[in-house]
Amino acid sequence: MDNPYAAHLRATDLDRTKIASLIDRAYAEGQLNSLEHDERVSAAMTAATRGDLLELIKDLQVERPEFSAPESPEKKANPLIPSQNPATGLIVVIVAVVTLVVVAAVVMLVFRGSSSEDAPAGATQTEVGTAVPPEFAGGDEEPADAGGDRGDSTPRISVYEMETTIRGDFLSDQGHIPDDITCPDALVAELGESVECSVIDSGAEYPATVTVIGVDLPNVTYNVTIRGVW
Repeated sequence: MDNPYAAHLRATDLDRTKIASLIDRAYAEGQLNSLEHDERVSAAMTAATRGDLLELIKDLQVERPEFSAPESPEKKANPLIPSQNPATGLIVVIVAVVTLVVVAAVVMLVFRGSSSEDAPAGATQTEVGTAVPPEFAGGDEEPADAGGDRGDSTPRISVYEMETTIRGDFLSDQGHIPDDITCPDALVAELGESVECSVIDSGAEYPATVTVIGVDLPNVTYNVTIRGVW
C-alpha cells in the first residue's frame, strides 16, 4: 500500500482543511501567535503537496493528520457501472428487467392489436397480409357499381388468407378451431374497405369484420374483429 504521508503526493482540499484545523487547534492552545497562525493557515490552503502541509505542523504538538491512502487504479470504480454496491446493483438490474417487460408488453399490444375507437366491441387482432390480383383472391364477383371507377384491377386480400387469419386468431384466443368460417368476398386493398365474415362455433354464429387500416402494396395491414366471443 502506498504511504499516505508520502511527501510527493498532491494535496487535496480535504488534506488542506485537515492541516488548517490542526493549526487552529495549536493557536487555541497557545503554540502560535496570531500572525503565525494566519500565515500558516494561508500557506496550508495553497499547499501543493502533502509534504508542504506536513512541513507546516512539524514543530507543533498536534496529532498527525489522517490522510487517506491513494486509491489503487484496479480498485477504482468503473465509470460505466452506476454503483459497485451489490444491493444498488441488484436494484438497477430489477428496474431494467421490469422496464423490458413493460416495453415487450406494449410491443405485443401493438402487433396483436387492440380495439380501435371506430371498431365494434369485440376482440380485434391486427394482421399484415399480401394483396393479390382479383383473379387470385377468390370470393364472389364484385358488383359493377362497387368502388366507383376503381375497376377490377385493384389488388385484394384473398378470401383464403382472411379465413386462415380468423381461424388462427380464434384458435389462439379460444384454444380450438371453430366449426366453420365464411368470408363472402375478397377484401379490396384500399384504406377503410371492409368485409363481413361469419364464424360458426358450437352452433353459435359470430360476426367477424375485416377492415383495411394501412396500405403499402403489396403489404396491407388490416384488423380482424370477432364480436360476441370474448
